[in-house]
Amino acid sequence: MTPCRHLRWKGFHGVARTPLGPLWQHPSTHHSPCTCLTTGQPWGPDAAAATVKTCRAARGCYEAPPVPPGIRGWLARLVRLVTSS
Repeated sequence: MTPCRHLRWKGFHGVARTPLGPLWQHPSTHHSPCTCLTTGQPWGPDAAAATVKTCRAARGCYEAPPVPPGIRGWLARLVRLVTSS
């Protein structure tokens, strides 16, 4: 399960897009220093803390991160293959 697309680690401040790999590897991933891009604060729209551990699909404000183009193409080919059978 991946964290919400609006979750950013404050250490990447100034970078246009935070890669998920470094976000997962950061030693303090289970508590702030993270920010929700929706609110611009260390808490989300539901007033709960914005952390890698809490910003999951069970949360009402969660949005899944986009699928990288390479994977999207692979998945599209797989779906076509399965549905044509």
